[in-house]
Amino acid sequence: MVSGNLVFGFLVGAFAVPAHAQEDETVSEAPDVIERERPPQPVITPVEPKPFDAGDLPIPTLEIDRIPAHTSYEFAMQVSFGPVAYFEHVSANSPGFGARAGWGRNLGPWHRVGAGGLVTVEGEPGVYTLFTFEPSITWDVVNKSGVALGVSVGPSFIHTRANATRVLKAGYAIDPVVAARVGWSQTFSSVGRRIFVYLEPKVRLTDRGPVTIAALVVGSGRGR
Repeated sequence: MVSGNLVFGFLVGAFAVPAHAQEDETVSEAPDVIERERPPQPVITPVEPKPFDAGDLPIPTLEIDRIPAHTSYEFAMQVSFGPVAYFEHVSANSPGFGARAGWGRNLGPWHRVGAGGLVTVEGEPGVYTLFTFEPSITWDVVNKSGVALGVSVGPSFIHTRANATRVLKAGYAIDPVVAARVGWSQTFSSVGRRIFVYLEPKVRLTDRGPVTIAALVVGSGRGR
């Protein structure tokens, strides 16, 4: 039995040694670790901020877009000068004074078609005088620059009074009248208020021939 155990121990020892030797050889054959160089770190250079200059900034603007009104109206006063109808052969050219109003329907941003009314007193007060009422159909246009043009056509209802002698003479007439105007119109508020100035020549077609006068019209209204 003893000899059997010795033989078994010899065999185990003989096979155990090469196993450890094989492990040592495996460890010794591991490749060497290669250390790579690290990339250079980026160089950060601080940038000095540009000095603030308010002059480089654009000036802020505010534009108010309003919906154009479908209608517009105005009131105005006028001063006229010219012959006195029906008395132009016996009276010198005289001033006249009047008040007027207008209303219209806007056609696009610039044009308007409407109606107007004018009441005037013309001539020499207490001598040769005209009292007139003139309803009319009107057409006006105002461009973006404020230049205003217009025409009007209608009847002129006239009451005449002559007091050159002791006998007062009065009469009535209805004559056609045509007027054209040119001037300037400008809005001055966000709700469309405007002021305008017109020079308006006008022709009355009387039974004695045409009579032409000119009027300076100053007024204000809403809408173009």
